[in-house]
Amino acid sequence: MCKQGHRTGLTCGIKLGTHGIWFTHLIWTDGGDSGSPVVDGQTLVGNAWGAQHSSPILSIIDEMNANGGVGAGFHLAT
Repeated sequence: MCKQGHRTGLTCGIKLGTHGIWFTHLIWTDGGDSGSPVVDGQTLVGNAWGAQHSSPILSIIDEMNANGGVGAGFHLAT
């Protein structure tokens, strides 16, 4: 898993597990990296926030679609 952060650039690590609606990992992040895309190979899997936490992309898409507005109707290509 890797993320491209504004502050720390490209950093990679491993997924540790899940905790509630987010997953934890050992990808180095710092202030300014929140919202960075997290990928596993070529697959978008979430966005980084806080210290080694990320929100799963499917949860983000479900919330956008449920609330309407910008991003509603977005889906991942299969």
